[in-house]
Amino acid sequence: MEAYGHVIVCSGALIEGSPTVGNECILQPLSKVVDDGEGEGEATVLCDAVILEDKSVVRNSTIGARVLVGVGAVVDSSRVGDGCQIAAKARVLNKSCLGVGCIVGPLVVLDGVTLGDNMSVVLIDGEWQAWPCDPAFSQKGTQALHAVLRDPSSQACK
Repeated sequence: MEAYGHVIVCSGALIEGSPTVGNECILQPLSKVVDDGEGEGEATVLCDAVILEDKSVVRNSTIGARVLVGVGAVVDSSRVGDGCQIAAKARVLNKSCLGVGCIVGPLVVLDGVTLGDNMSVVLIDGEWQAWPCDPAFSQKGTQALHAVLRDPSSQACK
């Protein structure tokens, strides 16, 4: 594990190009942040306190503050609002735009989709469905995980 200012970059995490990475961000093993200039005017920006879990990828996208990008999830050429949670193996692609406090469930693929604030999207019988959600729910989980990962005794990057 290496700390760059107020950013933790775990072994095997990769930063390509010149993305902007905010304070208190955590890049877990094998996560990847790419700013390759191929997005349509979209530079890669991680705002403060973003957590990228193992094998997650953010490419040519803007990620709001206090966002959790789950294991194996991909955000490509999209915008994600503050306080969102993107679950394991979810995909947010092709100029999708998520409002504040959204939750994207495991395996959901959003391709060119716009969601308003505080929406929860889950996969049911092979199709995604969206419902309003309580913004406090997503923030509690993200804040707790961030506290554990920043703890010096944490084994998260070992």
